[in-house]
Amino acid sequence: MSFWYLNKQNKEALIFGSITSLCRYTGMKPDNFYTHFGRLNNTEFENENVRIVKTEIKRGGK
Repeated sequence: MSFWYLNKQNKEALIFGSITSLCRYTGMKPDNFYTHFGRLNNTEFENENVRIVKTEIKRGGK
């Protein structure tokens, strides 16, 4: 899974390969996201500052 991140303040869009790397970059707490995306099985998170979407990575090959 990957996580598409949009900073609403400066319109910066990034893609992260894990919750850990996303949280290191943003300074957010990973425990909340493991619960939100893992246990609760949500695919989107949004507040007044950011929007994060959990998405699959499409790869080439068979």
